Amino acid sequence: MTAVRRVLPALFLVAALGVSALAWRSQLVPVMRERLEPRSLRLTPATERAAIEFDVVLPVVPVGERRLHSRGRPMIVHYWAPWERNGRAQIQALDSLLASSDASGIEAVVVCGDPFPTVARFIGRHHIRVPVVLDGARALRGQLPCPLLPYTWVIDAGGRVAARIEGEIDWLAPETRRALRELAAEGPESGGAERDRTVDLLTASQALSQLSYSPTSTCGVRAVGWPVANAEL
Repeated sequence: MTAVRRVLPALFLVAALGVSALAWRSQLVPVMRERLEPRSLRLTPATERAAIEFDVVLPVVPVGERRLHSRGRPMIVHYWAPWERNGRAQIQALDSLLASSDASGIEAVVVCGDPFPTVARFIGRHHIRVPVVLDGARALRGQLPCPLLPYTWVIDAGGRVAARIEGEIDWLAPETRRALRELAAEGPESGGAERDRTVDLLTASQALSQLSYSPTSTCGVRAVGWPVANAEL
């Protein structure tokens, strides 16, 4: 009986460790294992694009929050990790692209599930300017899936999927630059069904009411370089 009492705590500890390991493993995202060459970005024809909805607020590295939603301006959502193969080259190339005129009118965000200290050190060391948000709780991934890393969504101004790409992208390729110029030139309803403007009108009305009746009001501003609190895509 004494031996059993001595063994039971050890068994409980092993079981607890096993459950913890399973829970940790369930949070992992598979990494692209095939050594494919980076591909140029190609857009799906506007008439073939499917609508998608997402709306979340995520913490920004190094400080602040950012609201990501599927309506408004064209958007790139790039799921990424600093430890993935060519992770540094991918985010630096995207950062360079966004600083060029080819990406004018395109919003972009890099989404990472790693702990804040790791990501903050990487971003600071390499002087990355593209906004990086943390999604450790899978708030965005629950609405905009990330089956593996890296993975990229391109959303047009009408809230439709213009592209979704597994693996690395050649961000600086002429084809990628041309695709983004075309995306920025599209109207919100290009090739798609007419959108109901009721929600937009209600949102604008609420915003005006807040500005009119609030003693003080603040609005999010995205400064050049680092994003500040409450910036919106």
